[in-house]
Amino acid sequence: MRPNSKDRTSSINGTYKIHKKRRPPSVIGTKNGKKVSFAKTNDISSTLTSTIGGGIEQTRIIPRSILRTTHSGTNSQEHPKVPIRRYVRVVCLFPNTNKPLRFNDYVRLLELNIDPTDKFTDPKKFIHFLKEKTNEALFLIIPNDIAQSIIHNIHHLYQVNTIYILGETKRKNKQWIKNWVKIKNIYPTIQSICEILKYDTRQYRRDSMAISMSSLDLEHLDASFMYTRLLTEILLEMGYDDRAKQAFAQFCRRYLDTKNSHNFPVIDKFEKEYEPHESISWYTRGCFLYGMINEALRKQDIDIIIKAGFFIRDLQKQIETQYKPPTEKIIVYRGQRLSDTDFEQLCLRKGGLYSFNTFLSTSKDRCVAYAFAESNRGHEQIGIIFHIEIDSNIFTPTQWALISTESKYSEEEEILFAMHSVFRIGEIKRIESRFWQVQLSLTSDDDSELKQITEFIREATQGSSGWDRLGKLLLKIGKFSHAEEIFQMLIENTAEDDAHSLGHRYHMLGLIYEQGKCDYKNALIFYDKALNIYLQYSDSNYLDLITIYNNIGGIYRHTENYSKALETFQMALDNQKNKCRTYNVVLAETYNNIAETYKCLKQYSEALQFYRRALSIQKKAVPLNMTDLGETYSNIAKIYYITEEYSRALVLFRKVSRIQQYNHSSNNINTAINDTNIGEVHEKLKEFPIALAYYSKALGVLSQCNSSNIAELTNTYDNIARVYKNMNDNTKALQFYKKVLYNLRKHPRLKQPNLGTTYYSMGQIYKNIRKIDKATVSYRQAILFEESIIFPDNFKLQLYLKHLAEARIK
Repeated sequence: MRPNSKDRTSSINGTYKIHKKRRPPSVIGTKNGKKVSFAKTNDISSTLTSTIGGGIEQTRIIPRSILRTTHSGTNSQEHPKVPIRRYVRVVCLFPNTNKPLRFNDYVRLLELNIDPTDKFTDPKKFIHFLKEKTNEALFLIIPNDIAQSIIHNIHHLYQVNTIYILGETKRKNKQWIKNWVKIKNIYPTIQSICEILKYDTRQYRRDSMAISMSSLDLEHLDASFMYTRLLTEILLEMGYDDRAKQAFAQFCRRYLDTKNSHNFPVIDKFEKEYEPHESISWYTRGCFLYGMINEALRKQDIDIIIKAGFFIRDLQKQIETQYKPPTEKIIVYRGQRLSDTDFEQLCLRKGGLYSFNTFLSTSKDRCVAYAFAESNRGHEQIGIIFHIEIDSNIFTPTQWALISTESKYSEEEEILFAMHSVFRIGEIKRIESRFWQVQLSLTSDDDSELKQITEFIREATQGSSGWDRLGKLLLKIGKFSHAEEIFQMLIENTAEDDAHSLGHRYHMLGLIYEQGKCDYKNALIFYDKALNIYLQYSDSNYLDLITIYNNIGGIYRHTENYSKALETFQMALDNQKNKCRTYNVVLAETYNNIAETYKCLKQYSEALQFYRRALSIQKKAVPLNMTDLGETYSNIAKIYYITEEYSRALVLFRKVSRIQQYNHSSNNINTAINDTNIGEVHEKLKEFPIALAYYSKALGVLSQCNSSNIAELTNTYDNIARVYKNMNDNTKALQFYKKVLYNLRKHPRLKQPNLGTTYYSMGQIYKNIRKIDKATVSYRQAILFEESIIFPDNFKLQLYLKHLAEARIK
């Protein structure tokens, strides 16, 4: 029976970490006045299919930029899917034989100031250069007379995005370009190319930058919204000086590396000349900042966000400064591409709230948005026009600025929304195949849902300073090294008379060492320092005191000092009497911790009693925390599993699955663990095909996770191998046991399953398929492993020796 992802043990009677610092939970309530039921779940054999507007069409449209052509110029099959390249480069070819390009025209090309530009006179060097730039999107300018002779050498390169031909625009000169889809057109002057190139490179950069959106409702508070919203608030509180700008510039040079050294002059200029009131101008000019900032916000790349924090703060503040409430209704547009999955989720949220976690660029010009969206519809991509209404009669907390005077693209009448702009989704209308318009409207400042979400976030992320809040955020999202660095710095600079802050910071270091490093000895040292400070001052927050007792008790439980753990949890319980509200979530955590300790002691009836107390509190909590509720259901189900009440365990595990589906956590480690738990129940019931289906489902999720989940992945391989063995499919069983063996050898710290049992199982399979020599080798390996450990299992050792002897006789 697998624990949740916060604890990486594997045995059925193992210890499970519940003693955690309060984290921001998912926010659950009612929707449209209806309660949400989690009593039913779908069987593994059936899949819920949502049909939107009669079904999303699957019309295949091949983007121009990934079409191959043959040497004759005719289109061939679709090129394999090509990843979006982050960098844009303009490359010109003007051979010496060509009429010299006027100097001023070339200067104008450079003064686009949005892309690196390279000029070649030798066609061979030009082609060689293009082939090397595989990580960039290339926009080429070539004279007509030379283009026809080299087009077959460059058109098939997937890094080549668009080709502009410079030459006379007579009809006869245009005939040949029809067979080459990447050629935009023939233009008479370099000026005309500059105009269209300026637009196209901006379009590419904007289209290639995926936006990050969060669904917001009282059933589910999206973590990405919560963390980026909190991060923005923290950054606005922080103090920065010129050293922050210098450190960021140095970081950018390393981040962009020597392969993209064309950015270095722009970085130098930014370091010398940037001022806070120029943040919009720098953001919109098309340099490295736009892509770096938005990608970091979308991916929640904390390292970049912290280093660029001063710029994000300046940009947010400049938008707020320039914001003016509208006197009339305004409509703006945003062209965007969405995947089929993201579009389906958007449709399912119709009528609900949506937030953009990055800065949102829009235009008053619908044609601009239309062009962006229309050009991006295609296979697995849907073109979207966001039709955004700003009602002058509704006062909204979302701020925005008309930035035509600051933007490098004033002709677009651009409106830039601050981060976390919140909209309500209205009508979703089909324009044509894989091309839709989605109506959004800004929410009012008295929107009840938004108010509750905002209040919850502020309560969950309190801190004495912006740095404290940032450290807590980093801890919550698992960035332990960054969090440790911040809290160590804060402790060194804490005033002697600020005891409460010092205690809190030691407390946070304890959490970092416990959760991030599994260093229980040092975690306990920091917890003790914090506890002594809390006990010395009567004005200490009692919740801090209760939480640290829970943390210390958890350390004792992990080190198997169960009596000391129960004693410490009782201290937490005593401090909650007459202090906590009746249904306080902290009380539920304490009950859960006590229950976990009794489970470790194999006192299952006592464990079940305390789990039920925790569950009773969690069900009545406001807002309802579905994550904690799901964990408690899972813990109760594990007790039923251990006591062989499989039908009751199955009901609760399926309830957990229902909660996870509703919380949109279909692709994380906890979902895989719950699927594994369900599979184990079915395996105990001898329902092997169903068990195999759940194990395979868990494997699908774990295979996409990083290497930190190697323990879960190895156990899943073992589960699948065991089921195949029970189904007498020896070939597949052996295949998965070999995967288990590989991981156990590569990661010696893995303890479950162990090498001995794996070799023994492989020996049995080899015996079944009459490969006695291999069976003998496997049994010997199992014996050697069991004899090598400090406390060998004598029963297993005798079993292995017995089977080895039988194999020798055969």
